[in-house]
Amino acid sequence: MEFLYNPNPSPTIEWTGEQYKYLFRVRRLQAGERVPVRNLRDDHLYLYQIVEVDRRRGVGRLVE
Repeated sequence: MEFLYNPNPSPTIEWTGEQYKYLFRVRRLQAGERVPVRNLRDDHLYLYQIVEVDRRRGVGRLVE
């Protein structure tokens, strides 16, 4: 998987459920790393930096 899908890009994003498992259990990403996200309505690729990781959720802040 090259990027994640999010229908509504916003300044902050919260990953839970399957997205959380993929990012933090499978890919083993940590705070400070960047995650590419698309919304599939336009051709923009949004980059979010991981700012917080808990037991069941991760939070990202829009960088580009």
